Amino acid sequence: MDSTWIIMSKDKTPHWYLKYIGTKYSPSYNCKDFVNDVLKREFNKSLPDNVNSPDVEQTEHLEDGNVALYKDKGGRFHVGVIFKYDNNPYVLHNFIATKSVILTPFEKMEELSLSFVGVYSINN
Repeated sequence: MDSTWIIMSKDKTPHWYLKYIGTKYSPSYNCKDFVNDVLKREFNKSLPDNVNSPDVEQTEHLEDGNVALYKDKGGRFHVGVIFKYDNNPYVLHNFIATKSVILTPFEKMEELSLSFVGVYSINN
């Protein structure tokens, strides 16, 4: 599985996501914890406890800071943060199979045996 995607900002400085690559996965720091950290640090938002929160809106827009929700083959949910570069969406996520944070092109997420559930905008 190729999970090495390096993207530089247009001015050739490292993109903000790079500081998260390689962060270790653990049961006490899973994908939801990671997404909540990124939302707080990069977008000044908090991840609500569930998608039925009034602060969550399902959307079709793959925009920076939106959240992508997936299910694995065991029915467990998996979540990541979307960002776009040159109009291409990517998902930054803490993935149990690699035991660390990785960056994956949005269209390749299902190659990780994850079924797409939806994209959500966090409005808080």
